[in-house]
Amino acid sequence: MTTYTVTAGQTAHGLTLNSGDALYVSAGGVADGTLVNAGGIATVYAGGVASGTVVKTGGDENVSSGGLDSSTVVNFDGMETVYAGGIAIAAV
Repeated sequence: MTTYTVTAGQTAHGLTLNSGDALYVSAGGVADGTLVNAGGIATVYAGGVASGTVVKTGGDENVSSGGLDSSTVVNFDGMETVYAGGIAIAAV
């Protein structure tokens, strides 16, 4: 179980989240090319940006109000939840 926190001025490239792993992207932080496998969770908070995320079966991504998610690919039985005020662009 690993927790990654990406804050202002930081960029995380190519993280892989497995069961029990978590990624938190807060204001000014960027996560690029994250792979979320079963049991992993990525959360984008207000002012945070996630780009190119791939959510596999059993993975989960949450975009809170004010968070931005771009070019996410959600595989069968993966989940992306965009809360009121969150933005998802080009998700498939």
